[in-house]
Amino acid sequence: MHELSVVDGILRVVEIQKRKHRFSRVKLIEIICGKYNCLSEDNLQFCFDAATESSSLKGARLKIVRRGEDYRCAACNAEFGAESESLPTCPACRSTDVIPRMDYAVYVRSLEVE
Repeated sequence: MHELSVVDGILRVVEIQKRKHRFSRVKLIEIICGKYNCLSEDNLQFCFDAATESSSLKGARLKIVRRGEDYRCAACNAEFGAESESLPTCPACRSTDVIPRMDYAVYVRSLEVE
């Protein structure tokens, strides 16, 4: 279950920011997950709740945002996002010769703190 290692990374980021900005409480942690990682949102939430149960982060909410599909155009190298499941078209040159970007990243987008 690699969700536990992802939660560990999230908590390290929060601790670094807590020391840097000296806030007392975290209310919300918003994370971005790439479309192609295989994280289970339920398992991620479970691991987060378990890891924060007896810490200063107890009660903090975890908001998980999945990124949409990103593409690179083979014709003009433009990068763009597409929301529909149909064949995407490059907005710069209208080519349909596009390559999906395999986004596996998970990162902390924002913190809501007191």
